[in-house]
Amino acid sequence: MKKRVIILMLLILGIMVVGCNKAELGGISQEYKDAMSKGKSNVIEEEYDKAIDYFKLALESKKDDTEAKNLIEQLSLLVEAKDSEEHGAYFLQIEKIDKINDIKTETDVVKDKANEYKKIVLKNIDDSIDSFEEEINDGKYKSAQKDIEDNIEECKKVRVLRNS
Repeated sequence: MKKRVIILMLLILGIMVVGCNKAELGGISQEYKDAMSKGKSNVIEEEYDKAIDYFKLALESKKDDTEAKNLIEQLSLLVEAKDSEEHGAYFLQIEKIDKINDIKTETDVVKDKANEYKKIVLKNIDDSIDSFEEEINDGKYKSAQKDIEDNIEECKKVRVLRNS
């Protein structure tokens, strides 16, 4: 009888130890915490695709997690903004960054990166304006007109892409 009680106690203790290793207080698994931590580190390193993968892994561990979903959405917008840089789509980039800032998250890691990038975009806009002004001041009216028209055409292309 004593052996049965001891075996039963050891069995219960073993189950408790295994259960505690799988989940901590609040039911947050270590796998979820690790994935979120690695994802945030990848954002800081500007490895956005890897970060998205880690946040998706966190979602697998904790289904319907709003934080992971929102971080994925923010990163997707940031990647889109950066991808549209080659087109000179400054206003589209700012629009996407503003959307990032509207998404609620517990951490501002993506917002911080987006706002750093926004400063670069605003500087690019200023540089373009300065270039146009310089051409005009140098009497290069045809060149300035062509550059401005090219810039307007690029904005129109981006608007069409955005609406489709």
